[in-house]
Amino acid sequence: MLEIELFTTMLAAICGADNISPKSDVAMIDSCQTCPSFTSNTGENGGEIEQIIYGSFTAPGIDEAVVDFHGCEAHVNNWGGSILLRRYEQSWSMVRYEPGVRSLSCLTFSQDGLDSLVCEHSYVNQGYLVNWLNQLEFEPDRIGRTELINVTSNTGSCRPPFYAVEIVETQSQDVNNDGLSDLVAVLTETRETSSENQSQQMRCEPNLPEPTVHQLTFLFDGRSFTPTSQTREKIAYLQSIGN
Repeated sequence: MLEIELFTTMLAAICGADNISPKSDVAMIDSCQTCPSFTSNTGENGGEIEQIIYGSFTAPGIDEAVVDFHGCEAHVNNWGGSILLRRYEQSWSMVRYEPGVRSLSCLTFSQDGLDSLVCEHSYVNQGYLVNWLNQLEFEPDRIGRTELINVTSNTGSCRPPFYAVEIVETQSQDVNNDGLSDLVAVLTETRETSSENQSQQMRCEPNLPEPTVHQLTFLFDGRSFTPTSQTREKIAYLQSIGN
């Protein structure tokens, strides 16, 4: 019963007590009847909780939650944003909302009672898929982000030669044996090797070879992530594809 009551206070903090969808419960998160006033699409139908991550993000020992909120922003803001909530005894209160910063697929890294998030997201525009990893930063007046890598695929563009660079997996491992979990990202890269003549330039069926697998390592010092020298070289190479 306590879990349900806490979840109800979380929904009330996000949607407003009179704006909670009647479908909402712990098993099926449907959230708000209309977009809350802090979003760009205030009053329109929508507003769903996609993910909830619990931790201490602003200071050790504080009960907080990062909520990925979908459906109340335009495409330019990735259709949503992230909400930081803080728990006070038996209720949740909203601390801030950051449009465009998504936290749907994240890894948590902890040090000295403080939690850091690295989140993956993607964006499609005119057949181009952009895939990236960001470290989220919980600052006094905003939720910031530091981009770790950003890669692109054009397989839906009908504009050969085609290429695809994608993030396929993220893991936390103590790579340098310092007692802190580091970020390891696995990416695949493939592209057409032959140039296309003028008559084929609007071909829409990619003919890609088997992908090459790349492993990138970002060392965590308890506050930020630093790519190894080999990873820095691979990032430069992968981000140059298609440019």
